[in-house]
Amino acid sequence: MFQFLLSRLSFVFVLNALVKPLWVFGVDRVFQNRIGAEGYGAYFSLFSLSLILNFLLDFGMTSSNMRAVARQTVSKKMGFAQHLQVRALLLMAYMTILLLVGLLLNLSMFSLSLLAILGLNQVLNQNILFLRSHLSGNQKFGLDSIFSVLDKFLLVVFLGGCFLIYADFVPSVMQFAAAQTTVYLFVFALLLGGSKHSLKGILKPLKRSVVIEILKKSFPYALLSFLMVMYLRVDAVMLKIMLVDGDYWAGIYAHSYRIFDVLSMVGFLSASVLLPFFARKIKEGARLKKLLHQLGGSAIILALVVSAIGVWFAQDILALLYTEKVTEISLQTFQVLMLSLWAVAVFYVYSTFLTALGSLKTLNTIAALALGANIVLNAFLIPTYTSLGAAIASLISQSIAAIAFIVFAHKANK
Repeated sequence: MFQFLLSRLSFVFVLNALVKPLWVFGVDRVFQNRIGAEGYGAYFSLFSLSLILNFLLDFGMTSSNMRAVARQTVSKKMGFAQHLQVRALLLMAYMTILLLVGLLLNLSMFSLSLLAILGLNQVLNQNILFLRSHLSGNQKFGLDSIFSVLDKFLLVVFLGGCFLIYADFVPSVMQFAAAQTTVYLFVFALLLGGSKHSLKGILKPLKRSVVIEILKKSFPYALLSFLMVMYLRVDAVMLKIMLVDGDYWAGIYAHSYRIFDVLSMVGFLSASVLLPFFARKIKEGARLKKLLHQLGGSAIILALVVSAIGVWFAQDILALLYTEKVTEISLQTFQVLMLSLWAVAVFYVYSTFLTALGSLKTLNTIAALALGANIVLNAFLIPTYTSLGAAIASLISQSIAAIAFIVFAHKANK
């Protein structure tokens, strides 16, 4: 079973390893360098805000649907078309709340406009993920993997080509966000066109009872999504709000976080394969204790090796990738974030198993405690240690969550 799963994961990793690093290091990094730490920091903090609230868009339906498809328990009255109709209602709620939060934070008109575009990107991206959940839920991992990188591939060709051809090409943050909107629209249209056979009944009036049933079923997943994204992304928003030069420090934090983020992508990709796999095997009554031990151990060892390399060569990595001078704080911020990789590896293996098992109450409790710890630590550490304080808060809170995930996953898998 481990060899079979490893072969599926290998294909996903190879395809993403070819495309996503090109996006992060060949396009996003170049954009960071050309626009500067402060300019990118303003973009990154608003992007993080749009990401924190995106649980309203999906409301846990992607994970819930993927698990249901894998277990072959999809209800006819709560099918594909009905989920899309509910998501249309959630779209309006998300955009309204996102802009209201922007007004409460006293953002400028330019920042509000940028936030609106970033919000639209989240709308499209979340719906792409939902459409892909049918592919992965049906174990079509190859096709799902292609669509998982298509948007980044097109952005690399378009924006990367512009950066290569024009040495002085410096798009505004608005243009950078709008380019992503265009690509997301294209990929969404392709996936929707391929799912037209499932759109039967899309124009029928949606019953209130169906809306309530879908939201009730998805709520535990939505809560988990919100809590997890909050404790992974709240750092950048708190840096912007708590410090006078918050955009600059958010930009410095983003330098390190983007590298951390791309390395964490390995875990995210694993989870997209593991969730439907675990869900189906659990329904079949398979014993997964040995498999979970093998996956968890392998993930932790790999993460520790990558962390050691990152910490040891931190100066060289930052100097190679960014034009901003590598200061002691930016160096330490990167090193501390690298130490958090083991916790991310644990999260994507063990929390995915608990999700497939349906242990949402346990997951939400752990995530809530981790979020509380993260916010309190950030509140104490950011004013004194700026981006380094945010990194330390992330390391501590993620480590607490990781240990809890391991304990409860093994307890549930006896």
